[in-house]
Amino acid sequence: MIPTVNKEDVMRLTGYGKTQSQYLIRIAKKNLVNEGLTWYKSKGVGRVPTKAVEEILGYSLFSDTITNVKNVADDTDRSRYIS
Repeated sequence: MIPTVNKEDVMRLTGYGKTQSQYLIRIAKKNLVNEGLTWYKSKGVGRVPTKAVEEILGYSLFSDTITNVKNVADDTDRSRYIS
């Protein structure tokens, strides 16, 4: 498990696009500042704890199920879907 994530990590782990991933990071930073972690108020900070993003999404970014589904999708022979 990665202790912190940035927008590229969120894009890779969730499949969301750039804008949605940036939005998740922004909301996570806002929540962390509201919890008293003012360091995250800086615009230069682009990484947040993985837990902060997971709380917003409502699921773990590193669950075995998600990893297994991704592995199956990566191993699927896509040529049978192309006609």
